[in-house]
Amino acid sequence: MENVFLCCDAFQLSQTSYFIVSSLLRFGDSHNVNKNGEFMGINLIFLDEKNFVIHGSSQLLAQVSYVLN
Repeated sequence: MENVFLCCDAFQLSQTSYFIVSSLLRFGDSHNVNKNGEFMGINLIFLDEKNFVIHGSSQLLAQVSYVLN
């Protein structure tokens, strides 16, 4: 498994920011088949150091960046 660093500007956190360091189990993007495959968002499933599963998703207007090491 790879370490993942996730920064989400879409959460609009006031003056603090959070970084999630975990293993990425699954990454999937979703497209609208009724609108020529228009991109709708992404779904992420993480596993942290205590083996808790974290599900994250981002809709079309949210900006998500991720880096795989």
